[in-house]
Order: sequence, then C-alpha cells, then structure tokens
Amino acid sequence: MTLLDLLEKARRISRRPYEHLLSRPAVGRGYLGYNCLFVPEETMHAAGYAPVRMFGKCCGADVSEKYVPSQCCDPVKNLLSSLDQGVFGFLDGAVFGYCCDTLQVASSILKERNPLEVFQVNVPTRFDGELALDYLAEEIRRFGEDLQARLGARIDRQDLEKSVDVYRENRELLMRLKRLRKARPQALSASDFLAVSQMGCFVPKEEHNGFLREILEKLAEEREVSEGSAPREAGRVMISGFLDGDLELLRRMEELGVTIVDDDLCEGSRGYEGVLPATEGEGPARRIARRILSLYCPVKSLGEEEYAKRLIAKYRESDAQGIVFLLFRFCDPQYMEYASAKLALREEGIPFVVLEPVTRDGRFAQMETRLEAFLESL
Repeated sequence: MTLLDLLEKARRISRRPYEHLLSRPAVGRGYLGYNCLFVPEETMHAAGYAPVRMFGKCCGADVSEKYVPSQCCDPVKNLLSSLDQGVFGFLDGAVFGYCCDTLQVASSILKERNPLEVFQVNVPTRFDGELALDYLAEEIRRFGEDLQARLGARIDRQDLEKSVDVYRENRELLMRLKRLRKARPQALSASDFLAVSQMGCFVPKEEHNGFLREILEKLAEEREVSEGSAPREAGRVMISGFLDGDLELLRRMEELGVTIVDDDLCEGSRGYEGVLPATEGEGPARRIARRILSLYCPVKSLGEEEYAKRLIAKYRESDAQGIVFLLFRFCDPQYMEYASAKLALREEGIPFVVLEPVTRDGRFAQMETRLEAFLESL
C-alpha cells in the first residue's frame, strides 16, 4: 500500500469505527468498550478481548434524559444515547475509569439499567505518591479477577506481561511518528496524524503496531522534501481538550488555514506521552498502574503538574502562535481548569480562544467566525 492508501484506511476507520468492527470477523473472545484513558487496556487484552474506545459520535436521537439531566456534557449524553440505541451491541462489556463525577454516575446507572456487563475501575484523584500507585495496582488486580469471574475469561501473568509490552511498543511507535511529524510537518497533516493515532482505539494493538511501522517506513521512503526546507506556515496553533472522536472538526479547521503543530487532546497525545521504561522486577499490575499514573488529564492532579504549566511548556516547545481550546459545554472539570489556566496564559502573553466542538447539523459555521477572527489576530 502507498502512504496515501494507508492514510485513507486510517481516515475510513476513524470516521466510521463501529461499522468497521461489524464488517470484520470478531477478534479473540470479542470486544470490550472503554470510556477514557484511565482504564487498564492491557488487562482486557490479556483476557483475549480487543479494547474499543466508546465515542458517542455515531448516536442518533438524544435519549440521554432517560439517564441523566440535560445539563450534562455532550460526550456523556451521546455515549448514553448510543448505548441505549444499541450502537455498542457488539460489545461483551464496557469498562469505565472514573475520570469525572458525571461518568461515574453514568456507569453506575448503566450497571443497573443496561443489559451490557459494566465494569468500574476506580482511579485515584491524585496521581502522585506511592499510595496512589499501591491503590491503583490493587484496583487493576481486582478488575482482572472481576473480568475472569463475570465473563469466564482467563488471565495469566505471562499473557499480561506480553500485553504490557505490546502496549508499550504502541506508545513508542506513536511517539516516533509524532517526532517525525514535528521535524517534517509538511509530511503529515494534524487530522491525518490524529486519524492514524485514533485508529488504534478501534483495532487490535498488534494490528495497529504493524500499521504504524508501515506508516513510518513509507514516510522514511518519501523524503524528497528535506527536513527544515518547508516554509514556516502562518496560523500555527496548539489544540487542547477533547474531540469525542470528531476528526472532521480538525479537517475543517485546516481548511480555514489553521496549521495544528501540536495537541494536548484526550484522544491524542495525552494517551501516549510520557512513555515509561520497564521497571525491573515489578509485576504487570504495578507496571500498568505506573503507565496510567504517568498520563495527564486536567480532571486529575499530578503534584505540581498544573494544567497551565503543561500547556505553556508544550506551547513554547511547539513554536505555536496560539492555543485553541476545545471544551464541551457543561464539562465542569475542563472549564474549571481552563478558568485557572487562562490567567497564566494572559500573563505570558499567549493568545488563545475557546471553541465548543459542534460540527453536526452544519453548526460548524458558529465556530468558523470566531476561529477566523482568532487567526487574523495572530
């Protein structure tokens, strides 16, 4: 396959992921859905399941008020509507990590009112310190036992260690691709890079690792344009927040002349940055716990690693001209962190703008004017 063929495959899968899964033979024991970064995917993988991220972008009518009030964020409402309408009927279960109160409540409601097997992994609010590591490692062990008891799966230490290595390789390959894109931004657009990355949420990790190696090989072969020779483009921004899997928004932004030089997205770099080396003599549950605790999300606390400090450091490193926040209405944790971060950004003289990601029903036009005005100000 050519590079263009590979990218089109990633776009196709990311655009209609659940249709893709239904069109192919089931993998191993089947599929387990998960909702955020803070779930032990390696445990699901070791049990013979392919973990699949549950985005609500494929849902039809909004029936979420059967479960939650209307003042909930769109990702949770869309997810609940999709579950209610059978979009995720191919799953053998759903695994929820407690990234926020709304999802914690939603998972508890589903556990009582939905025929799908629902698993809950309690993730500590603070990520620093040995107590957090001990607690999360025990939660991961408990989750593995629960998975075996309720689904009849079998997890042994050897399989779990192999799964940990498969996922570690995946993060390392994504970091290699990100470094290559940073050196040669003209080689891969941000929307294509996110499609390649997000594809890994919907296919087995071994398959995604092979796909990433092939992409890296093709990019290495197509070096007609030498590194650093491309002109420095205008409208360079870094994006932060959550897309709910909606890569169409990135594509529309690029059509307006936005050059996305880096991201701090939930379904983007937050999931694979901070790759940790294997710890000698440490069991797989603690290795998985260390991996999860190395991730970053504004709804969690990692000692002195404040949202503003992280954003400013990434912004300086990326040579961006501004930051675009993608924040869903009624997502209180994100907006609380944003309220604090914007003061620091103003002090540093960093331009920024907030967009609420809505592209459905032609409503992208509501964001287009704000984005165009922001680009003109850079």
